[in-house]
Amino acid sequence: MATTEHFFTGNNSQTSFPFTFPYLSNTAVKVELDNVLKTENTSGQTDNDYSISNTNIVFNSAPASGVSVHIYRNTNVDSPQAIYAPGSSIRAADLNNNQTQVLYSAQENS
Repeated sequence: MATTEHFFTGNNSQTSFPFTFPYLSNTAVKVELDNVLKTENTSGQTDNDYSISNTNIVFNSAPASGVSVHIYRNTNVDSPQAIYAPGSSIRAADLNNNQTQVLYSAQENS
């Protein structure tokens, strides 16, 4: 079974937490502190809760001691990664991204 989530405990000093699962976009990576969903810094913002740096969640401030840190993937399958139009070429990369999107969702729901 594929790993799609990680659990940590805050210690009031650690701000960076690694994760090992692949993801298609930053919006698929979710972070909760004590079961409260947090917000990613985007477009140079620093007023939200955390940033994603490769495969690390970097909090603006360290989670307090004993706080549950839950990092997980939640791939959106409401719309496909690529949409095909009549008469246009079908690229292998688009097919692969759509298949990966479905695979990730299946892993998350198993």
